Amino acid sequence: MLADPGYPCNQNFVRFVDGEIQAIAVDDSSSYQLTAQLIEQNWQENTKAVIIASPANPTGTIVPAQEMTKIIHLVKEKNAYLIVDEIYQGLVYDIKSSCALTGIDELDEHIIIVNSFSKYFQMTGWRLGWCLVPEHLLQACDHLSQNLFLAAPTYCPKSGNVCFFTGNH
Repeated sequence: MLADPGYPCNQNFVRFVDGEIQAIAVDDSSSYQLTAQLIEQNWQENTKAVIIASPANPTGTIVPAQEMTKIIHLVKEKNAYLIVDEIYQGLVYDIKSSCALTGIDELDEHIIIVNSFSKYFQMTGWRLGWCLVPEHLLQACDHLSQNLFLAAPTYCPKSGNVCFFTGNH
């Protein structure tokens, strides 16, 4: 389950693991975010995970800490996973940003957090990130990373659709 509109690549990530996309329409009434109420209303028997981005791409909206806590508890109750994209976390200046860890007392077997060094440290051309996963998913994530990421990417400053490389490539 994911918000629509949302980061377009999230649908590709779901397809990559042979998942079915359940896009939930969001609008200004929910600050363009999934809420615990929307998740509950749209929950299906085969729902395995909920993807949330806070701050969201492309809308820039944030899930408030109190709402994040409700979402975490709901997903745990449903025995599913909450995947929280926090790549833009820390790039909020006018209000207090919340993150998935705000809503829990300790790391949990139902929460996966994806983040990045690239945005926060202004290294966008490098595409370097990290994730926190439950211990029982470490081996599966290790297998994915061995096949998807062989090394840190070559820095690629963009000029339109053309990337310029230096050195022997």
